[in-house]
Amino acid sequence: MESYKLIFAFILNIQLVINAVPLSNAKKACPSHELVLGSRAPHDRLLLQKFIYVPAKPFRTLKHIETIRTPSRETITRVELIDQKIDGRGASVQLNKVSGNGPAYRDVSVKFNSKFNHGVHYSVRLYGHKPVAFLLSKPHNTAIKA
Repeated sequence: MESYKLIFAFILNIQLVINAVPLSNAKKACPSHELVLGSRAPHDRLLLQKFIYVPAKPFRTLKHIETIRTPSRETITRVELIDQKIDGRGASVQLNKVSGNGPAYRDVSVKFNSKFNHGVHYSVRLYGHKPVAFLLSKPHNTAIKA
């Protein structure tokens, strides 16, 4: 009788291990927390690349608003905000609706909301060009030679 109990417990343990351990090592897809606004044109260039890091606070979620300005008078055409935490635990990001800036302006304001017990780790890239007035104004010779 005791041997039947041992065999039953052994078979039960094997079934639990088979059902608990997945047969493949395929990972579940992590949600992307990237935000890309605008589009690039052939004459656009990288204006600014910046890393935003806000350390985690225990037992809290973080709300952080960051305003990023171009170094000079260029106009932003594309904003790329890329989450550096690739495991799906990164902060979410959205355009700050209060300021109303972004592509076609000279600054952008974004709002980060971290997950519980996690910080903010983002890479920011701003692409753009000089204002249209500078692109269109080319020196031309107006002198008339007789």
